[in-house]
Amino acid sequence: MVDNRAGSISIEAVAKAPPDGYSLLLFSNGMWLQQYMRDSVSWDTMRDFAPVSLVTVSPNILAAPPSLPAKSVNDLI
Repeated sequence: MVDNRAGSISIEAVAKAPPDGYSLLLFSNGMWLQQYMRDSVSWDTMRDFAPVSLVTVSPNILAAPPSLPAKSVNDLI
């Protein structure tokens, strides 16, 4: 059975589900950042979830306009 829920609702539902192997979550890499981007979340990514399989690879890109004086990530930070 597939229960298609959006965003944080799906993460919270799986975090609260019994650890019996019947609830799986397929989510993008943004899930790991949610606890740092939101004021409060009810789950801890490292404590409440265990990776099962790599499904896809998605590159991350950091872009800035050429007019920005930073020439590296350290400069940007």
